[in-house]
Amino acid sequence: MSNSPNPGNLPEPTPENTPEPTVSRGFWQRLLRPVFMLMVMILVSGIGGGSLFAWYFIQKQLAPTVEKNLSSFLNRKVNVGPVEGFSLNGVRFGSSQIPATPTDPDHLFTEAVKVSYNPVKLLFTRTLELDVTLVEPNIYVEQDKDLNWVSTAFTQTAQDSAFKVDPKVVRWRDADVVVVPRSEVGIKQPPMRFTEVRGKSKFIDGGELIRF
Repeated sequence: MSNSPNPGNLPEPTPENTPEPTVSRGFWQRLLRPVFMLMVMILVSGIGGGSLFAWYFIQKQLAPTVEKNLSSFLNRKVNVGPVEGFSLNGVRFGSSQIPATPTDPDHLFTEAVKVSYNPVKLLFTRTLELDVTLVEPNIYVEQDKDLNWVSTAFTQTAQDSAFKVDPKVVRWRDADVVVVPRSEVGIKQPPMRFTEVRGKSKFIDGGELIRF
């Protein structure tokens, strides 16, 4: 008696009943969520500045997070002004300042702050890389007793935010700058003033290196 080629009389697999590999719904949700969010942002940006979604994101999420993380990064209080305008890849804040402290006389006041960022990188990596421009700032910098010009210890930005803020470049345009040097023995010298100054600083490795 010969062996049956199909023991148990099971039906032969056919193209119609052969199971196909499946991909979980969660995979597609993770894949498409950033794309969907990007499409929504592009759509609301095209609708106009009065978009409720864009207004909510800028006012309630972006502005407070930028202020908080800049304060954390600089180890100084940063007061960011009200939102004056925004687009898909940038926002303009009103008058802003970094006030002096009892231990650090350096301070800054600026008429406006323009912040540019990459929305695609924000969506996919939750990292907000900032390109900041200070408009007509008044800057006061005093050399400390150790003859250092910048005594701020830069730190990583706050980790409990909805996204990470990573300052990359700070530019200043038409700045009024007052610098106060010290002698070799630490005695303050007469202040020097410079007007209509333009320049920029690049923060490398989280502020470990500053390039002017």
